[in-house]
Amino acid sequence: MIKESIFGGYDIRGIYPNEINEKIAEKIAKAYAKFLKPKKVGIGRDIRNGSEEIKNSLIKGLNECGVDVIDFGILPTPLLYYAIIKFKLDGGLMVTASHNPPEYNGIKLLGKNALMIGRGYGLEKIKEIALKENFECKGNGKLEVYQRIIEDYIEDVLRKISLGNRKIKVVVDNCNSVANLVVPKLLEKLNVEFYVLNEKIDPSFPGHLPEPTEENLKELQKKVIELNADLGIAYDGDCDRAVFVDNKGNVLNGSQVLALFCEFYDIANEKIIYDVTSSSFLEKWIKERNGIPIEEKVGTVNIKRRMIKENALLAGEISSHFYFREIGFIDDGIYASSKMIELLSKLKESLNEIVKKLPKTYVKKMNVEVENERKYEIIEKIKKEVERKYRISTLDGVKIYFENGWIVIRPSNTQPLIRIVIDSNKKEEIEKMKKLVNDLIGKYI
Repeated sequence: MIKESIFGGYDIRGIYPNEINEKIAEKIAKAYAKFLKPKKVGIGRDIRNGSEEIKNSLIKGLNECGVDVIDFGILPTPLLYYAIIKFKLDGGLMVTASHNPPEYNGIKLLGKNALMIGRGYGLEKIKEIALKENFECKGNGKLEVYQRIIEDYIEDVLRKISLGNRKIKVVVDNCNSVANLVVPKLLEKLNVEFYVLNEKIDPSFPGHLPEPTEENLKELQKKVIELNADLGIAYDGDCDRAVFVDNKGNVLNGSQVLALFCEFYDIANEKIIYDVTSSSFLEKWIKERNGIPIEEKVGTVNIKRRMIKENALLAGEISSHFYFREIGFIDDGIYASSKMIELLSKLKESLNEIVKKLPKTYVKKMNVEVENERKYEIIEKIKKEVERKYRISTLDGVKIYFENGWIVIRPSNTQPLIRIVIDSNKKEEIEKMKKLVNDLIGKYI
């Protein structure tokens, strides 16, 4: 029996093998085939326990429904995006639980142009088909194995990167995961001096959990300072995110990085998209460079579609997803890293000196554990309470505006959490807003 709770906002995730396993994967594949009606799709997997077994069950389900499959093997999620675009496939399925703890596994379902099939874009229908087992399996699809996708990807990235004269030293934290299959090879080709942390692939993620939070980046911060490196880079479990550390060991947030990319690219008359939790200075920063700022809901399922609709040049999220038009509007932590290295190689200033020029804002992030079944109900109650007292936006959860900042309270689309982001240009305001959040949340938890 399939637990409904494994269907999140963006994808499917659950504890392996109790909540997600081979039998469930086969049903999901058949439901995906009925919904999308693809002729040919790509498939890939990460290094988690059960990923190979889940992948094989997905292939079985797809083939039984007459869908041809190209198996790209073990690879980061952005490389499956790349493969779908490169081979003009009808979609794809990525076996990964991204940044979730090691006991989890999952499946990202993709359509043409590597668009994620999330809530509001078909995932509810796939869930309904899978739960009712209302499949339409006719024909025998073929399986093809393609083993050169990492080499193809690296060659394409190298064609898009043009390093300056400055030699860059980098420390990368590969999180004991799929980054190790790509990043060292790419950095060698770029002729970059680099040092790797957590370079052994291990599904238990012994270095730290596969989410690049500040708590998990302490070793990277220390190593950057110890080696006098120009840059530190940390990836999440499937490499769709990259978090950067400056030469002084400071962790940059996604808004700071997007601002730097806006400085590096010519954004005049170009649309730049950022999520509702991105720092408040971004709108003005983009306008000052004659760009067109656009705010959107959190998540690749929303950001990428908006990028394509607007033909946006760049997009970024506070969580350090970065999207680029020149690679098909996908979020790709490895490509973002390459662009950051290119940026630094063409400048004389250190990353720390560049970041100091950005407007100062203070950010506080908090997570509150809440059952998946209750988190949307709680957000709705908070919305009804605050709409009478404050100016708010309900684009994604609830965003409460104040004179010197804002609070976003929104349901996580991947975990049983309510995520809270507080942003202010005054440090003393953060604690005041934090107290308001705790009072609001405390009423309904």
